[in-house]
Amino acid sequence: FTMCAIDELEKAIDNLEKYVQLDNVLNSTKMTPFWIKDRNFRFLRVNQAICNLMYPDAKPEDLYGKTDWEYMASIGSSEEVVNYVKDCCVYSDKYTLKSKRTGEKFYEKASNTKGETFWLLTTKEKIPPEADERKAFGIYGTAVVFPLAEKIIAENLQKLEKLSDNVYRIIEE
Repeated sequence: FTMCAIDELEKAIDNLEKYVQLDNVLNSTKMTPFWIKDRNFRFLRVNQAICNLMYPDAKPEDLYGKTDWEYMASIGSSEEVVNYVKDCCVYSDKYTLKSKRTGEKFYEKASNTKGETFWLLTTKEKIPPEADERKAFGIYGTAVVFPLAEKIIAENLQKLEKLSDNVYRIIEE
């Protein structure tokens, strides 16, 4: 073995250990939706909680090897739903993969396979967190349903409308 090969082997073992740690977290977080995706955004691991939230009729193994939108298409979701899911997931997953920060948080409007719509606060992280985009193994994430999001957004939109009305009034004077 060359010194370079040994270094690469040590890094691979370190990444594998981190993956095993994530898998252990996955198995211990039964109530919190949790997933691990590869760098092409295909599910490697999910827990039942994410299935219950997003894919109520699925078992975790139904998602393995598929992206969110590939799974949605495989169960007969409309093209509009599949494209919406793809746009949302690709944006936040790619952003996480490219980010230099850790623990990216997103407020995302989501729909499950039963058509229920809700807001999520998702937290996503690269694997390993310090890797650049080309060397990242993938991403993992958790989600929390954020039931008050629509109310807060509506209130803020009303405030924004009042503010813009005031600005227009000042400009006209």
